[in-house]
Amino acid sequence: MTSTALVIVDDASGQIKYGGGDWTLSTLVQWYLGTSYYPAFVDGTKFGDITLTFEGMSVAFIGNTPDSRFSQSANVSIDGSPSYSINYGDIIPPSYVQWYQTPTLDDKEHTIQIGGLSGTAIDMVLVTVGPNTPLAGKTIFVDDEDDQIVYNGKWNKNFDRFNAGSLPDGDPIHNSTHQSSTVGDTITFRFTGTSVSVYGVFSWMNIGSLTASYSLDGDTVSQAYPVTAATPNYKKNDGEASNFLFYSMNNLSPKTHTLTITITESRNVAYRLDYMTYTPSFANLASMPNLPPLSMTSSSIGPSSIPDITSSTKHSKVPVASIVGGVLGTVLVILLLVIFFWHRRRKIIRETGFHESDSPARPVASTETTVYPSQRSMEEASLRDHSRSLGQYLGRASGDPGTIYPYILPSQSRSSIVDPKMHGAGSSSQATRPSHQTTSGVFSPASGNPYAVSPYLQPDVSNSRASAVDVKKLRREPVVTGSSGHPQLIQNLSSSPRPSMSSSEVPQATEVLSPPAYDAISLYIEHDSQRRI
Repeated sequence: MTSTALVIVDDASGQIKYGGGDWTLSTLVQWYLGTSYYPAFVDGTKFGDITLTFEGMSVAFIGNTPDSRFSQSANVSIDGSPSYSINYGDIIPPSYVQWYQTPTLDDKEHTIQIGGLSGTAIDMVLVTVGPNTPLAGKTIFVDDEDDQIVYNGKWNKNFDRFNAGSLPDGDPIHNSTHQSSTVGDTITFRFTGTSVSVYGVFSWMNIGSLTASYSLDGDTVSQAYPVTAATPNYKKNDGEASNFLFYSMNNLSPKTHTLTITITESRNVAYRLDYMTYTPSFANLASMPNLPPLSMTSSSIGPSSIPDITSSTKHSKVPVASIVGGVLGTVLVILLLVIFFWHRRRKIIRETGFHESDSPARPVASTETTVYPSQRSMEEASLRDHSRSLGQYLGRASGDPGTIYPYILPSQSRSSIVDPKMHGAGSSSQATRPSHQTTSGVFSPASGNPYAVSPYLQPDVSNSRASAVDVKKLRREPVVTGSSGHPQLIQNLSSSPRPSMSSSEVPQATEVLSPPAYDAISLYIEHDSQRRI
């Protein structure tokens, strides 16, 4: 149920009383129902006045404002209250506009008096009515933006003023219209009443034609609106007409009706809807039938019927092709992602030589250690040639066969590292690290020390640098397992005798001096290069 509505009152309906002099009746197609009253007798000392009695909550007056040479204000009194001054608010008078609206009042009968009118015209009055306002014999106004009107197609909302040619320009009612020039676009309007009319803004500015069909409850008629060089309004340069009557039908049965408007031809002339009117067949808004909303895609509806909402879904089919396509697309995307990550993993393995089974686990130590990060794939690739020849001798803890322990070097002030990226070219880069205090000796994991010494280095008790290992000899030395289960290397690390140490003399390492295998390999490369020289 609608709580409020607008009732349209024509200037010539007899409800408006004109005073102050003899008002002039203008009869032009541009006025609502073709008439408009204005006080042509005003001269600066004489003014027009009007009195309107209405039932409702508010009232608005629409018509031409006076020329700028005349007063742009008037005096208003409602229900006998003291009068107050109003201003039309027209920036460029004269104009066809809504020049005054009362405040919201109680929903009952009111009387309004307006005096001091200097050439102000009256074309129509819009009365806002409440739920209980009697509607017998009234005409309801429906604006183009009302949700009772449904547009289908390429309709555009237009806020432009109309160009009335020789007459004052102005605004459409409530300042907007809906416009389209596309053949096949439709407007659908449902109402419960005994008459209906369609109004808009029509242009005589261009030679062309406009044709529309009007289907009322299934009965269709066609209306043509040609503009030719012989059309009187075109010849008089009337421009655009407001309140242009596109269609009207009276004497309908008092029931719910459906009107569908379809553009069938548009050549240089657009269909521009401003508002509709109908005569209600219900007593007031409280008893107005509650019509279900129309579908936005509906182009026609059967006579006086409510659309079958269930019929549109009862025969609908499941879009199997769309579902299958979506599933296949999802599966394909997942498959491509799996192939991508599998290929990427193989590429990383080929570049780095890294396998999950060879992933080193960090040794657990109670002492604080300094762990140097491993070099990137370029450095690792460069070291593989050297590490392959030495790999079988890397110390591993038998409890974790994938763990390669850091190496402990004898005490020294600096440690040299060959840059893996440069040694292949015969050059080396020396990097320095702060010295770490350790004790000379060859350690075995069986001794209880959590760290293993590189088996490729021989400690020198004279603090001299550890000699490199002869790889050919190392390859011939067997690997045996000690009593603790840890692998131990039985070998002769150099020609000089190796100092013996008991397990009680094994010093405890506190820090890792270098990354795994780097110092061993650097010494091996340095020693090998010296031998070749």
